[in-house]
Amino acid sequence: MSAPTNVNGMNPQDPVELIRQLADRAAADPHARATELARAVEALADESVDLDTNELLDRGVQLVASHAHADGVVLYRYEHDRVRVVRRLRSGWSPRPEELPADWFPWSLGQVSPTRFLFVADGRNLPIGPGASPVLGDIGVASCVHLPVLERSQPVGALQLYWAEPLTAWNDDLGPTLRNLGRFLVARAKDPNVQFSLT
Repeated sequence: MSAPTNVNGMNPQDPVELIRQLADRAAADPHARATELARAVEALADESVDLDTNELLDRGVQLVASHAHADGVVLYRYEHDRVRVVRRLRSGWSPRPEELPADWFPWSLGQVSPTRFLFVADGRNLPIGPGASPVLGDIGVASCVHLPVLERSQPVGALQLYWAEPLTAWNDDLGPTLRNLGRFLVARAKDPNVQFSLT
């Protein structure tokens, strides 16, 4: 039985192969930033067989921050009715709760349920966690984007990117590759030897 394909002829069940296919397609893309990211993700996927899972997760979030020019990146994984931080990369700040209710996530906007992204140009007043928690502006965040990580149309995780300087828009040219990298990292985060990075 052949693997299911999506409308673009890609195999959504194999994240490494999907990353390679996206890199091939990006090579013909006039947007150099997306091409550069796709090549970097493909190289990381190739190296992943030789990397400890914790090192792979660290390098994955560093790659996201570097190519998206983000000041902070958080990788989350869904665990039943909770969302848990798997990896955090920050430059002096990042949202602190390590677990959040899935129906609250992200930023109290859980009812929105984006499938591609949720960009907030002025995220300063978004809450960091439920209840009387600080807001993103309190930790120096101006803009943010939430990239859901889906498996068979169901959320399994998310990447969130944060900027100290305001952005006016999120160009989703990096989105497909970032979401597939997120899916690959979340799958690897299921390794029982993963040490959850809370720095």
